[in-house]
Amino acid sequence: MWSRLLLGGQLRTGNMLEQMYLQDGQRRLLVLRLEVLHLGIPDNEIEAFLQNADQGLRDPFTGEAIKWDPVKRSIYFKYTGASEYTKEVRL
Repeated sequence: MWSRLLLGGQLRTGNMLEQMYLQDGQRRLLVLRLEVLHLGIPDNEIEAFLQNADQGLRDPFTGEAIKWDPVKRSIYFKYTGASEYTKEVRL
């Protein structure tokens, strides 16, 4: 019984941490979007801007730069943990 309670608590904690990282990632995307718009960065320079972004504005799971999709004009990151998520913000 105790082991089931302990395991259940660990699973819920893991899910909470995953959700916290996803929410933080969404915040990072929104901050980057505001910076791109405020600075007037042209589309052909967005990828370089993202590559040089501060560590606090990178993919919260991998630490890599946020990705740029020029066709959709969006920035995004993917998470493939227990579930697969793509968080995306269009510019």
